[in-house]
Amino acid sequence: MKKFCLVFFALLLCVQVFPLSGGRKAIAADPGVAESETSWAELLGFMRATKLPAAKKARMFDLVDRLVDAESQDPDGLTVAMHAAALGNLQILSRIDSRRPESLLQKHPRTGLTILHFAAQATGAKGAEILTWFFRQHPEKALEMVNRRALNQQGRGNGHTVAMEAVFTKRTETVKKLLDLSQTEGLNIDFSTPAVTGWAPKTIA
Repeated sequence: MKKFCLVFFALLLCVQVFPLSGGRKAIAADPGVAESETSWAELLGFMRATKLPAAKKARMFDLVDRLVDAESQDPDGLTVAMHAAALGNLQILSRIDSRRPESLLQKHPRTGLTILHFAAQATGAKGAEILTWFFRQHPEKALEMVNRRALNQQGRGNGHTVAMEAVFTKRTETVKKLLDLSQTEGLNIDFSTPAVTGWAPKTIA
């Protein structure tokens, strides 16, 4: 009888640990991760819109504040500041600068790209506007970032400087602004260092 009871309790324990419905219970998804992904999708939708009503703009800024304060990155490793720079959104960059300016100095973890590399890819005159603004706000950091080659801590990346990004993506206004900063402001902006492909901005421009 005692042996039977021991076997019975052992079987009961197995049923509780390994339910008949199929092994161990699935671990529930982290609600924080799901919420973050939803917030990113919503924010990027707002940022890409050409015009937003006041309520949606307020919601967008709320999402910016929350994601920046949480030091969040999207699934591709981009920060809010990087997206704002690539889209030429100076309003969001100014907001981040007033709230957490250190966020503007981050490098992409895999490529080493900075917000100025992303700004160099922005269409029209937006990239040039961001460069002008950033040099005014953070002159020393701006010059360092402009000449920094896009390499991560493992030395991987395309090795582009901001000038390379602007030239290779054919952003004429941004190239002009870099030349202007180099000539009229006397800043030592690098147009000579070649990328990993061997091409330098001055040979292409």
